[in-house]
Amino acid sequence: MENVALLESQIQLKKMYSLLAEVMDLTGQMAQAADRGDEVSLQMLIDMREEPIHKLQAVRAVLKEQRKGLPPEEGQHLADLLNGAPSQLPEESAFVNQVLQVHQMWEKVIAFDRRLSCKMNGEDSIYK
Repeated sequence: MENVALLESQIQLKKMYSLLAEVMDLTGQMAQAADRGDEVSLQMLIDMREEPIHKLQAVRAVLKEQRKGLPPEEGQHLADLLNGAPSQLPEESAFVNQVLQVHQMWEKVIAFDRRLSCKMNGEDSIYK
């Protein structure tokens, strides 16, 4: 795969990681507000969290378009790497590491959000 394609996708992954870190921080603040029973702050934080979530969707769309812009075999290879497939090529190792970091952060955000949602909403949680 071309280094340009990897670099462009890695830029998007860095954006994604940063946005996930922002969502994680806001989710933590939401948990604190919920613990305090501060409904006003909680609603404000929920509203604030929407922006980075929408930006995450936009980054995912950019990555999808980047894959579509590549020849089919390269696009599939990029998709495989983005889904966590290992690479044997040394020039892809930094990219694969970045993918792993994003996946790990994604899992942390989902787990934290699940705990918060279940705590706040019980049986009405979207995770139940």
